[in-house]
Amino acid sequence: MCLSPALCGCQKIPATHAAVDSIKMDGEDALSERELEKSLATRETPRFLWLVQGVFFDYRLYDHYVLQADIQRIERLYRSRGYYHARVRSVQVVFRKKDHVRIRVEIEEGPPTHVEHLRIYGIEHLSPKEQRTIRKAIVPHVGEKRVFDQDKFKKAANAALFELRSQGFAYAKIERSAKVDLPNHRASLEFRVKTQQKVVYGPITIDGLPKEVPETMVRRALMLKEGQQYSQRNIEDAQQAVLALGVFSSVQIVPQLSLPESEPPDRDRADGDRRPAVPIVVRVQPTPFHTVELGAGVQLDVIRAAAYVLGGYRVQNFLGGLRDLRLRVTPGLVFYPTRLQSLVPPTDVLPMVKGRATLKQPQIFEARTDGVLRGDFSMYPLLLSPYIDETAPVLGYREVEGGAAIERLFGRHLFLSPVYSIQFATPFAYQGQLDPDLHPLVISAIEMNVRWDTRDDPIFPSRGFAVSAGLQYAGLGADVYDVRMRPEVRGYIPLGDKMTLATRVGAGFLFPQNWGDSLRSADGVPPAGTSRDEWVRDAQISLFRSFFAGGPNSNRGYAARGVGPHGVIPFYVPDLQSPGDAAACEADPAANPAQCLLPLGGRTLWEANIELRFPIIGDLHGATFCDASDVAPGILQYRFDRPHLSCGLGARYSTPVGPVRFDVGYRIPGLQTLGDDTGEGVSPELFRVPIAIALSIGEAF
Repeated sequence: MCLSPALCGCQKIPATHAAVDSIKMDGEDALSERELEKSLATRETPRFLWLVQGVFFDYRLYDHYVLQADIQRIERLYRSRGYYHARVRSVQVVFRKKDHVRIRVEIEEGPPTHVEHLRIYGIEHLSPKEQRTIRKAIVPHVGEKRVFDQDKFKKAANAALFELRSQGFAYAKIERSAKVDLPNHRASLEFRVKTQQKVVYGPITIDGLPKEVPETMVRRALMLKEGQQYSQRNIEDAQQAVLALGVFSSVQIVPQLSLPESEPPDRDRADGDRRPAVPIVVRVQPTPFHTVELGAGVQLDVIRAAAYVLGGYRVQNFLGGLRDLRLRVTPGLVFYPTRLQSLVPPTDVLPMVKGRATLKQPQIFEARTDGVLRGDFSMYPLLLSPYIDETAPVLGYREVEGGAAIERLFGRHLFLSPVYSIQFATPFAYQGQLDPDLHPLVISAIEMNVRWDTRDDPIFPSRGFAVSAGLQYAGLGADVYDVRMRPEVRGYIPLGDKMTLATRVGAGFLFPQNWGDSLRSADGVPPAGTSRDEWVRDAQISLFRSFFAGGPNSNRGYAARGVGPHGVIPFYVPDLQSPGDAAACEADPAANPAQCLLPLGGRTLWEANIELRFPIIGDLHGATFCDASDVAPGILQYRFDRPHLSCGLGARYSTPVGPVRFDVGYRIPGLQTLGDDTGEGVSPELFRVPIAIALSIGEAF
């Protein structure tokens, strides 16, 4: 109940009208109820948080004449899907109150109409390869013995036409017809192809190009040459390549598909190789070359409380040549030891900073290959545990990292990028004494990244999938030698107009070569004979190279690094003198978890996530999710009996830099280790409930 309609966003039902509380369908099997509801003008009144009507959302009103038109819409939809005998048998309108109704629609679908014959005419003069291409474009949509679907029939013609125009037949046309035998529920489909004559690109002109952008670079990105055989696929790839230059907000490539009557495209020519030419017009809209970013944010979770500001500057034509220079710096403060489960006033404020400079040079080797140089600097406290040890030092790192990469997008979906990077990490102490066995670390690595991406949007995806893999070798004369692999699959399925089911499955494989022997034990206790220096070295490298799970972008029921092997990290325990002392820490049930339960990382990782995303109001969206993951200490050691399952709810608010995200994850009892509530992960309870809360920017995946 709203006390103040203006404040609560309450709506009213107009006099003499009734709100639609629900619409139910009976008898629908071939089509889903959601698909039928989308075709209706009569809609259910939405409920705020699925509970309350009339709050923030307008009531959807019942209209007898609109409902009668909806009956016809349902029957037309069924006919378009091959159910020509479908009919609405009855419609019940039940008044719950004088101004609230429920609607029930009973449908009799009848038998479907199947495709008996599928014929393609007009391709006999094409090459065998071209004929196969046309058939392959049609068959995924329609085929013999399938239910006749008019929408798929149209898509088949469009797909075949695209393939024809990608083979040089710019003036091709496809006529389609369907003969439906209603009494026998059969359909015969025909495609008549008119290919006329292959053509080539004519003169290519560019409209709207600012003087600061070299025309030669735009033409090079197009990879369309006058006299080259016409291809619709190459035109679409050219459009994406010009957009990828980063200096245009929109790009349109328009073929001028009209020839003078004196030279018809289907004319038999006696001059051999000469073919009609199609002029191409490229229309571009430039974007501002200089961009300034300003922002601020906070982080509050079970590990830390922090505040930061963000500043950035981008030049998209740096020193000419379409070079893209990006500068970003993020200074901040960590309030120690304040954190979510103990909101005590901070005793210390720890400064942190992250900075990055990136320079991208397009067309470094050829038209669609970019070169990237990157430099990073960061300083931060390395806080690992939700628990606090007042006697332990607060360790920090200063990192300098540089890298060079080559990036190439093939078509619209395949991305390849070899990368070289070198990283210098120097430990220091914000508080206390730095362990004398802790030394600077140098990591040099080469990596190949591959991604096949069909998502409709990289920031707010609602359909498509992305398959990625990274293979990295660290060595090249530095301190660390190992091999890391990270394959991952993400999929997005639209459910109706506004809901999306998002999924992710990922894995990790680590093969250390010159480190890690002291960390191989499953209980985190170093083997007998391990020197303290070796133990410290392996533990430090593990923090940079091993796999961890947990946190807002992984398993949301846990704190960051909360899933996986835990034990003693020697440079966080000042009184620890030898590896043998770790066994005592492990065996003591009263031991301080801030000393004995620190994340060690592992060599094998698996993660699985599923999330349903839905709108709430305006730019505010919600999500319900389940996450599972495990990190094992051994090589290729998969432990599916330790799913560390957590489920929860979240809210997202859309901003220009991505959604601001708030998630609450609950660790499901009995599904940490199967049959056991504890599992191997470590994360404290909040309000005596096994949950984790995180505030972050960007979708989890």
